[in-house]
This record gives sequence, structure tokens and C-alpha cells, in this order.
Amino acid sequence: MNAFESITHARTLDCFQMDDTIVFLVKEGHLGRAIGRGGETINRARKKFGKRLIVFEDSDNPRRFIINVCKPLKASPNIGDEIRIDVLRSQRDEISGRQIRILKELIRRKLNVSKVNFVFT
Repeated sequence: MNAFESITHARTLDCFQMDDTIVFLVKEGHLGRAIGRGGETINRARKKFGKRLIVFEDSDNPRRFIINVCKPLKASPNIGDEIRIDVLRSQRDEISGRQIRILKELIRRKLNVSKVNFVFT
């Protein structure tokens, strides 16, 4: 996290690796810093880490957080002890299984829940 913050100057709240991808969660309002003009900052970080990087922006509002990280999907989260995210079946082709696994882990870690399910209705 320190290396990413040094390169991007974005406050990093969490990070984890899944397969060949490192996922970062940055403070609300810091996504632009992490990406940089024309993507130059994130590209510099990718070269340094030698891996695929994905950056998400935090939110204090759990519902808004889920909706934002799931974009461009139109997600409808149901938040409780477990989280169920309803997505239109017509959008299923817009997201890969790998992306769903990353989103589930990110949401699980951020909201401290044991289970996150995507349901395509």
C-alpha cells in the first residue's frame, strides 16, 4: 500500500491480490489522483508492480459504495447480515466471473460481511 500511495498520492484504505490483479480501495475523492491525467499515474503504478491494477473509490454510505463499485451494472443491493446484489439478467454479459469474484471480495472486506451474492434477475 505504501508504494501505491507514494506513486499516486491517493490515500489507500485497503488492498488485496486476486490472481494476477492487485485491487486498491482509495479514500473518497482520491480516485482521480490514483488514475491521473490520461491514466498516467495508474500506468506508472502498473509498471512498478508488474501486475494488473484495479482501483475503487470508497464511500461512507454502504448502498452507494456497492452501486458505485458495480458500475456500469445497475445494481440494486439488499444489505443485511449478508448482501444480495440484484442485477438485470440482460447485463450478465457485461461482467466476467473474475470481476464478480473481485467485487464480492471487495464488498465483503469493506462492509465486514460473510457473504455477498450477485443475483441476475
